Amino acid sequence: MAEEGAEPDAEEQFARFDNRWLLYAPLVGSYLAVPLAGVGALMRLAQELPERFQPDIDGVQIGGVQTLLVVVGVALVLLVAGSVIGAAVVNWGFRLTRRGGSLVAERGLVTRRHTELEIDRIRGWTLSEGLGMRWVRAARASALVTGLGDAARRGQLLPLGPREEARALGVRLVPEPGPLLPHPRPRAGGGSPAR
Repeated sequence: MAEEGAEPDAEEQFARFDNRWLLYAPLVGSYLAVPLAGVGALMRLAQELPERFQPDIDGVQIGGVQTLLVVVGVALVLLVAGSVIGAAVVNWGFRLTRRGGSLVAERGLVTRRHTELEIDRIRGWTLSEGLGMRWVRAARASALVTGLGDAARRGQLLPLGPREEARALGVRLVPEPGPLLPHPRPRAGGGSPAR
């Protein structure tokens, strides 16, 4: 228990989400799933409406290249906007700070999430770069943590950002061991060395 009048541990900021990074969201599959799920839910809701509230589109002929292009264009705009909004709701105000022996990640617009990782349990880090993210040099950074269930979500260090920033954050926590060395050549005779 902390003594009264004792100063709390000083905070050291490791990362802060830049709202410009939300533009990466349409390149991440999980953020694209948010607007697609929303469209699916709206379509299901429209099917459940009483017939008197449903629009009569049986006799309407939809055709032509221009109409198709408009529909595809509107769908793409809604998909991109939905993914950006979804990423903003989840990652709003993301901050990664060090408090004593722990890393604390806070984020969220509607529901504020607070995750704490013991620094002594961090053994490494990973960069996650999907195909779209590689095109724009963006990545997610996660910690490799011992004794942590669902590490993919709870060990997240940077939810979305420039690759170099994500990499610098990982190296700051766990320095790289240096270049990888090739495995030594097998001995003549192919057997294992005697013990």
